[in-house]
Amino acid sequence: MMLPVVVATVLSVRSSFPHGGAACKTDWDCSLGGICVNSLCNCDPWFTGANCTFLNLVDADTDWGFQVPASYSWGGHASYDTSSKKWFGFFAFMEDHCSLQEWTTNSAIVMASSDKSEGPFDTTSYKIINKPWAHNPFLVQDPVSEDWLLWHIGDGTSPKPPKNCSGAKPPSAVPASTPPVASKLFVDTATNLPGPWKSEWYILMEESWTQDVSNPSPFLFKNGTAMLYFSTANCPPGWGKAPRCISQARSTTGWQGPYTVIGTEPIVKPESEDPMVWRDHRGNFHLFTNVNTYHKRCLSGVPCGGHSWSRDGISWSTQFIGAFGPVIHLSNGTVWNNSYIERPQVVQNDDGTPLTFYTGLGRTTYYDSISWAQPFCTQELLEQGRCAPTVPL
Repeated sequence: MMLPVVVATVLSVRSSFPHGGAACKTDWDCSLGGICVNSLCNCDPWFTGANCTFLNLVDADTDWGFQVPASYSWGGHASYDTSSKKWFGFFAFMEDHCSLQEWTTNSAIVMASSDKSEGPFDTTSYKIINKPWAHNPFLVQDPVSEDWLLWHIGDGTSPKPPKNCSGAKPPSAVPASTPPVASKLFVDTATNLPGPWKSEWYILMEESWTQDVSNPSPFLFKNGTAMLYFSTANCPPGWGKAPRCISQARSTTGWQGPYTVIGTEPIVKPESEDPMVWRDHRGNFHLFTNVNTYHKRCLSGVPCGGHSWSRDGISWSTQFIGAFGPVIHLSNGTVWNNSYIERPQVVQNDDGTPLTFYTGLGRTTYYDSISWAQPFCTQELLEQGRCAPTVPL
């Protein structure tokens, strides 16, 4: 039975924002973002709030992520290359100086490098991996073959001619956007992160209640089983304020599929997109989403990131809305207030602890976008008071 939607209540000052302390019976009551000790939630450093539901991130510098001057991008994923000792990030990039408004024609996928997981990523020598049209990059390593897999929508051919937006400014309004219909998810492969990359695979979802598949988020097990989380249209009536929701499918024969959709309805309520599933150091699963499809739920500046948790990656908790938002607390003690934050992705350490949070960040407006990266809090930085949730305090 679906429980009511939980909406975050944000305290007013940083010093009084709780880090655990809520009454609990089991770790589930602590959002699996901590443990229940003596009937009280004890949060991991990277989660915060009374029930350990909010993301807790390091106070930031404004040049982090992938920020190309006079150009716009929209989130990505990165990993560390042991040979070059560099981080390689893969980002959705709007070509020809177009803003995110033209993502349905000008979105390409580019690769850039950095010395640190949070960046700044090199904007002078980035490399195009997929020409328009390609979007929603998600990087993962196959634990069976150890090949690198770059999942995305779009095959590098544009359904409409890309635009040239040189000299144009991003609009302040948020008009309706009609994305290309996607029945396939594409996968590029490489034996090494820097490449060469081959575009040779696509995943065709089985016929089910799902349609218009997008935002792929694969989770690959060492035994060859693959879980695939994605956003889809055709949500049940009354599911939310926008017609996109999260579904899941499974393959028992490797990441290439075939995939079978699990269940006959979305896995979390309400409407959501941009799923990111990761497994923590205790073996628990966490799902981050954007609960603001078409900006029908939250206004500019309002935290609208979803957080759900699971023991098995199939049955999920009620979605907590407001777990992360566009409010960035900076290392100089100031606050950087932005418009929207979407496309959540997580880079992890080898031990399963989260390292860096990647998102698409709309600055002055939704279309004034960059690819943002910000490390998760550690115990040492928590004790130094150098971390905060990405919400108003």
